[in-house]
Amino acid sequence: MECRIKQLLRENSKKHEMDAEPYWLIEPIEDELLPILEKVLEDMDVDPTPQYLYDNTGGEPAVTAYEMHSAAWQQHQDLHS
Repeated sequence: MECRIKQLLRENSKKHEMDAEPYWLIEPIEDELLPILEKVLEDMDVDPTPQYLYDNTGGEPAVTAYEMHSAAWQQHQDLHS
């Protein structure tokens, strides 16, 4: 999957010279920023999902809106009684 920065740079390169961003703005991104970002992404775990979700337990059971409302209403009544 291509990162959004690369997509923007590719789109910019397709534009006419007068419409594209100036080279002095683009070159530092391509030459300095992208290599650093790629290195950071390689070094870190990019899967944002916690590992405990893969333990085949199915995670927490789904809670319906009715169940949430009922619990909140009961808590409200308990606080004001």
